[in-house]
Amino acid sequence: MAQMTSNFEVWATVTQQYEVDLFCGWFMEVSNEGVSVSAHTMSLLAERGIDLSLDIYGPDEESDSGKVESY
Repeated sequence: MAQMTSNFEVWATVTQQYEVDLFCGWFMEVSNEGVSVSAHTMSLLAERGIDLSLDIYGPDEESDSGKVESY
């Protein structure tokens, strides 16, 4: 975010004309992993009208046949 403009008028124009979405995929290696987004980062996104979308994928599990299954 530091490399992008902090001019909120520019951001207001952009978010009025376009759907702005920050998309992140997170692939867990074990179940019950945690992740956090700092309050500062959430504030920066909110000030600019940027939605944060997360796709969270659980760890692969072995089936009875020994093959790895993804959920």
